[in-house]
Amino acid sequence: MRLRCLLLLPFALTLLAADPPRLEIQPAGMQKLGSIGPREQRTLTYTFHNHSKAPIALKVSDLPAGLQVSGPALERSIAPEESLALVLKLDPTQQRGWFRRRVKLVTDDPQQGDYLLPLEATIRPDLAVDALRLNLPAAHFHESPEASFHFARETGEPLSLRLVSTTPEYLETEVIAKGPKAELRVILHPHKVSPGVLEGLESLQVESNVGEQKTFTLYFQWSLIPMLACTPVRLVFEGQDTLALTVKRPDGKAFTLEEARIEGQGFSAAPTQTSGSVESLQLSIKREVHGEARALLVLKVKGEAELQRIPLISLP
Repeated sequence: MRLRCLLLLPFALTLLAADPPRLEIQPAGMQKLGSIGPREQRTLTYTFHNHSKAPIALKVSDLPAGLQVSGPALERSIAPEESLALVLKLDPTQQRGWFRRRVKLVTDDPQQGDYLLPLEATIRPDLAVDALRLNLPAAHFHESPEASFHFARETGEPLSLRLVSTTPEYLETEVIAKGPKAELRVILHPHKVSPGVLEGLESLQVESNVGEQKTFTLYFQWSLIPMLACTPVRLVFEGQDTLALTVKRPDGKAFTLEEARIEGQGFSAAPTQTSGSVESLQLSIKREVHGEARALLVLKVKGEAELQRIPLISLP
């Protein structure tokens, strides 16, 4: 008896399974629509062919947001060996980013399974910026380099843009807007940068008037070319009484140091030979207090109007 039940089991499973599809769909499978604008509607036309011997009717079982379906294939039964069209429309107005959905259809034949119309697309945002991060070329202290972030709305509607983050005094910013486009201009003023600081990465927060794209975080990286390459870039005394500073030109050329003086209290520069041209020299800086103190070592090179300042920091 047990053997007989085992032999009948495949037959029972066959009866429970859905019948083979009576409808053939063209095009079949996943439809890849590529990149679509924020208001660019797309349509797909499907053909349903009934290759069975009886009429069959379709109805929508699941219709995701952003999709619409219509056409003769939904308006009446499909006769035997007849083909009817169905139009699927994608409206991306309320959608953004990677979009993958499927429409589910069922028939009036309970033995039929679901018929699926899958599709995928990438829906572009309305507002785009040409770069989220800008890297300025290395600048000299007498220069004022600038760079711009460019924004544009694909829909063509007016764009309003404003910088909401606080910027340091060495950065000058300006927003220029016209119609659907805007520009955030950033200007670096190296002479306002604190002594000993030769590079930085600024974070800029921007707000717009565009729906779900209210905020942007932009990054602005800069670096400076000092008149003299000093190692280290600042002297920090943590128990030492004397520290050495190596000075040379970034390009390796010879120079003449005319002056090395201290601005502030608590430090002194050991006497050094400041006449004659050298490719490198070493200065000895001594701290005269053992408490907290801050000052600047000021260096002047012959033939240069620019002064170089190196921070001196004494920690208790």
